[in-house]
Amino acid sequence: MRSFFIFAVLALATLCVAEDSKVVVLTKDNFDKIVNEAETMLVKFYAPWCGHCKHLAPEFIKAADILDKDGEGVILGEVDCTVETDLANRFEVHGYPTLYVFHKGEKSEYKGPREANGIVKYMRAQAGPAAKPLDNEDALKKFLTQGRHQVRCLHQG
Repeated sequence: MRSFFIFAVLALATLCVAEDSKVVVLTKDNFDKIVNEAETMLVKFYAPWCGHCKHLAPEFIKAADILDKDGEGVILGEVDCTVETDLANRFEVHGYPTLYVFHKGEKSEYKGPREANGIVKYMRAQAGPAAKPLDNEDALKKFLTQGRHQVRCLHQG
């Protein structure tokens, strides 16, 4: 009886955290409007029974709360594929969790980590500019010596 009580308290605490989180619950009724209007959004397609999804859930909530405080407009949303089967089919979700980044409704695969700080870092990079200006010569030298960037110079004769 005592273990049932502890389980019930933990389940209730989990529900309260989920309700207070900044993760947007997406359904067939609101998906297109929210995703198409969002500048940058990460959407998690999940099944409540999936162990990987259960492991990701608290990290996803933490990341959503951090990104919400940033004020940069990055939104994290989730689709329960056991309820929203049409959305799961539309986005060809075959495994759980499946994550996609959306920029104004345009989908791309999420290739980032699955822990809160990694999600935040990855999504901040997704929301940032495609290129950053180099402010001085030292910044240029550092950029060139990193070795993973190719620079092509075009000379006119």
